[in-house]
Amino acid sequence: MFERIKKYKKLKEYCLYIVPLIGNMEVRKEVDDGFLVKANMNELFHIMLAENGIHVHYIDDLWIRKINVKQHSEKTVVVSEVTKERCKEGCLFEKKKYHYRVEKREEPILLSLYRMTLVFDRPVTFEEAEDEENEMKLLEKANMVTKLAIYANGKVLLNGNDISPLYRNVRKRHFVQKVDDLFHGIISKESYGELYNIHLGTLPRDCFQYKDLLGLSLEEEKYITHHEDLTRQFDSESFYDFLLLIEAIEGVFTEEDKKQLIKG
Repeated sequence: MFERIKKYKKLKEYCLYIVPLIGNMEVRKEVDDGFLVKANMNELFHIMLAENGIHVHYIDDLWIRKINVKQHSEKTVVVSEVTKERCKEGCLFEKKKYHYRVEKREEPILLSLYRMTLVFDRPVTFEEAEDEENEMKLLEKANMVTKLAIYANGKVLLNGNDISPLYRNVRKRHFVQKVDDLFHGIISKESYGELYNIHLGTLPRDCFQYKDLLGLSLEEEKYITHHEDLTRQFDSESFYDFLLLIEAIEGVFTEEDKKQLIKG
């Protein structure tokens, strides 16, 4: 019984770092090394407990995903995530690293997010992408690499170029996650409140979907072909609120923008 309590306490301790990535969880089964949990539209994740952190694995017809949460120091937790999209042609990997500051009696503060997207016009194994020691070789093989770094102090770098002015007036609470969502055109509970500021003129229109504005998504599609049933996931409650918002204000989104957003 004592060992079982320890397992659940550890799961609770690291939920703060997992839930933002996979959604609210429901434990469906205990296994020897951890748990099987349902999250993110009823997808099944395998959570394995380790000595100084946890590992989360997910696999289906379209995605392979691994998340590692590690207590880096007494006041720092590092979350690493590697995702592979199984494309009809080529393949796409995303490697992300989140740095959190641990605050007693408060939710952890996301200090920075580093995101690297690698696009290949040919198959690449998950093991190759996951191997950090051979990352330079992987970068040389990639047809396209995009690097985005976001810091809680307001610094935002895209492929080493400073794009911080676009996001200068984003409110600092949850700044890192908001900027990541705004850059990729994702509507979430963190980002949709900022979109009204575009209407007010305190944020430039280009800060939303900036990746598409630069043509990076079109560039990726030169090398990969997504499966037709691939859909973008939204926080449903936030997206409904956002639909009401864009109906209520004028001059931010064109009718074509609205159609594209609703389609995902």
